[in-house]
Amino acid sequence: MINTKTGFTLIELIMVIVLLAILAVVAIPQYTNLQTQASVAAEQGVVGGVRSGIYTRYAANLAARAPFRLILRR
Repeated sequence: MINTKTGFTLIELIMVIVLLAILAVVAIPQYTNLQTQASVAAEQGVVGGVRSGIYTRYAANLAARAPFRLILRR
């Protein structure tokens, strides 16, 4: 008699589901952590741009006022 059964057994399907669940348990916290790190990095980039603008404005104001300060100090 030839065995013509095709497909997966219930045990094999359960094992696949268990393995996928284990991978999900490991991957979901890592994904959440990566999202948090990306958000923090984006916010730091924005703060760095604002800081650069403030320093540029401050330096421009000092350069504009420098001759007057030199005159007043004499």
